[in-house]
Amino acid sequence: MSAIAPNIFEMAVTFLPDIEINNVIREVEGTPLYDALNWPYRRFGHQAAPDLLGATFMQETGEPWQSKVYGDLKKYHKKTKRDKRRSRHRKKGGQVENEASLSPISLPSSKKTGQYYAPKGIGDVPYLPPVPRETVEEIAKKYDLPVPPENTSFWEWFKENKVIPLLLTEGGKKSLSALSQGIVAIALYGCQCGVDRETGKLKNLYVPTSKGDGLILPLTKIIKQRQGVPSPKRLRD
Repeated sequence: MSAIAPNIFEMAVTFLPDIEINNVIREVEGTPLYDALNWPYRRFGHQAAPDLLGATFMQETGEPWQSKVYGDLKKYHKKTKRDKRRSRHRKKGGQVENEASLSPISLPSSKKTGQYYAPKGIGDVPYLPPVPRETVEEIAKKYDLPVPPENTSFWEWFKENKVIPLLLTEGGKKSLSALSQGIVAIALYGCQCGVDRETGKLKNLYVPTSKGDGLILPLTKIIKQRQGVPSPKRLRD
């Protein structure tokens, strides 16, 4: 099991319920998990009851990167399929034929606890989590670097300081576990996410920053720049 420091976990992981219900009128006031994952929400029945909870990995910018969802996913799966069937009955013309007939989620194996989902439609975005000040100071001290000013983007600072080794990994837990040990890690959704599917070459990864502009991570260049830097030890899940 990945060991994540409490201060890093608290800063990087947010628990989102699927719906927020007004306790007086029993009406749905918000749909945090659906909004984070870009899932459609449709309510059936006269009384709403929360079914899902997502442990959500947050980017440094405050955007959700991935969520491990717990709860009755089968209920949501059936609800979404039923909603699409009703939609097809209401619509006319050729547009109906182009609609997907399945739910936007896939059900987990019966042996798994929870299932990972990325926000729908965002592509192969790398995970650049928020980093606590204490961890930033620890990394700066380890590599004899001046501590960056308060409110500086950790990842912009990292990009400018090429003496810091980089660990590319798969999954948010490994990334946060590495940071808990003072190792800078960028996580991808899967081992193929950093590779161009047509050319097979490493691709540039674009990530929005806290300043509102973009941070481009050219993987090939970053790896070459850090080839002479000792690699951090391998992490176990």
